Amino acid sequence: MGILNTKDLLRVVNDRMKQGTPLLAPFDLAAILAKPMIVPETMTLDQMLEEARQRHSQIALVVDEFGTFVGLVTLEDVLEEIVGEIQDEYDREEKAIRALGENVLEVDASRSLRELAEEYEIVLPRDAGYTTLAGFVLARLGFIPRGGEAFTHDGRRYTVLEMDGRRVAKVKVEKLSTAATTAGGAAGAAAHPMAGGVSGREVRRGTEASATKGPTPSRAANVFKPHSR
Repeated sequence: MGILNTKDLLRVVNDRMKQGTPLLAPFDLAAILAKPMIVPETMTLDQMLEEARQRHSQIALVVDEFGTFVGLVTLEDVLEEIVGEIQDEYDREEKAIRALGENVLEVDASRSLRELAEEYEIVLPRDAGYTTLAGFVLARLGFIPRGGEAFTHDGRRYTVLEMDGRRVAKVKVEKLSTAATTAGGAAGAAAHPMAGGVSGREVRRGTEASATKGPTPSRAANVFKPHSR
């Protein structure tokens, strides 16, 4: 296993073109693979930065406590956790949070709960194994939504607007009036203790009510979450 750098692959192509060798002729891929930097998923950001600096690597493979590969993390991922989203010439810039009206927001579900708390005073629980709005929504619902599902939490209604495969992509967050909050609170009083509680009356898929209850959220998250790119 190793890291394939596009520059190394292009160098092989360039050499073959100069030598007149067929581009699709077999070659030893392992010969141009770089030895990967392997880190545990419990590594902190500052440790990751120092390790990357010492090994002159911008990408690392992440393993869990059993040595199983769980994902990869890049230097850009680490820096974005510190300074926020970094846009380059290939990124399509979209507003992560857009106002749909008074007290109504359309939110990119990949936004961190920390950002929502700091910028919009939307404080959500962060002790159940997730760090993003998408994780919070999945924990509350307890199943993979299809779009249109909604529930209330702490005076706000959360509606799944858009899915990207199995990933929650966009969520509408609406601040409810005092009367609506009081009525909604009664429905969720006997709720799941960790997920915050979603009753059958709260969760709706379109106009059809769903009485599905969610399971207890997964184990606590690590310091940073690797992801595939």
